[in-house]
Amino acid sequence: VKAIREAEVLMGAGDLAPRQIERDSETPVRRSIAAAHELQAGAVVGPNDIIWIRPGEGYAPGREMEVLGRTLGKSVSAGDLFSPADFAG
Repeated sequence: VKAIREAEVLMGAGDLAPRQIERDSETPVRRSIAAAHELQAGAVVGPNDIIWIRPGEGYAPGREMEVLGRTLGKSVSAGDLFSPADFAG
């Protein structure tokens, strides 16, 4: 019985949630969608206008459709992370 209990401890709880130390580093290691080059207000964002950079404080990879095809309400510089405030309407 003792060996079974030791094996249960070694197997862990079985949950797949990230540990606290992993959560602390999530933002710095994740990527965000950013401007590949300077874009002027009124420009429509296309596939060649985006890159993925760290840190992950903006739109995450996989959310490109929330950026592509949208019209900028203000100019952005190369490397700027896109945010909802960047878009017109």
